Amino acid sequence: MQTITKHYIDGAFVESHGTEVMDIFKPTTGQVIARVTLADEERARRLASQIRAGRVVINNMTDDPQAPWGGFKYSGIGREYGRYGIEAFLEPRAILE
Repeated sequence: MQTITKHYIDGAFVESHGTEVMDIFKPTTGQVIARVTLADEERARRLASQIRAGRVVINNMTDDPQAPWGGFKYSGIGREYGRYGIEAFLEPRAILE
């Protein structure tokens, strides 16, 4: 079984600053196939706030359907899900009497 202790950040693999480990399971068998050292959450939040991306996942956070989904630059235009996804299909109007 492989133990992964590095994170890919800014084009290079760097050692993790975290100490907590998470098992990675093979979905078809439930067998543990790797262990990953999780990122230090405080450091990861600081880094995430500097990234220009539509969504950043820290330490295998589960999906939140209320969170917007979409990219920046060439990875996507617009947003899906949540309030931001609905607003793309709305046309504001005013009816005055």
